[in-house]
Amino acid sequence: MVHDASNHEYELVRELYLAIEKLKDAAGWDYMTSAPTDGTSILCLEGGSSGIHEAKFMDGDWWILAHGDLWPSRPILWRAKKKKRTAE
Repeated sequence: MVHDASNHEYELVRELYLAIEKLKDAAGWDYMTSAPTDGTSILCLEGGSSGIHEAKFMDGDWWILAHGDLWPSRPILWRAKKKKRTAE
């Protein structure tokens, strides 16, 4: 343990850990180490952002696709995009 962190900081880190575990267990998110790196479009979460972003791995890095442009990204969790239902 880091000795200069306050008890409050440890509580916040624990909350972050629990939130990540809930996303993994209940909503199908996983760590980026298992994300496809073949150019498949995925959904991702970034630390410091409250959004769910569409992203792709291209040229050795993760990129968010937003507003008609690409933005460099360091996502922490990912899940597959849900398939759109088609009218029958």
